[in-house]
Amino acid sequence: MKKSLMISLFLLVSNLVCFSEDVDIVYVCRDGSEFIEKIDKNEKAFGFFASEESKYNNVVTVKGLEQLVEVEEASFYMLRYINDFSFLSDLKNLRKLHI
Repeated sequence: MKKSLMISLFLLVSNLVCFSEDVDIVYVCRDGSEFIEKIDKNEKAFGFFASEESKYNNVVTVKGLEQLVEVEEASFYMLRYINDFSFLSDLKNLRKLHI
């Protein structure tokens, strides 16, 4: 009994790992440089906090959001250089936006 439970648990965890797929989200900074973050494509929320010390401080746009098909909520705080939020149109299931 214990052995079959362990095998079942192993298979469940293996399947969860197999179905998790990361996508590359590209952040474009005002000097033209870019950095990439890998995010699970099944995330329900997306966002970032652009404090003075954070790597998001100089971000002007974000690319690749169309890959995040499950995102329903987006939150952005202390954005200094983002004036055009048209990149959010790539989030087809967006229901809530916090800026």
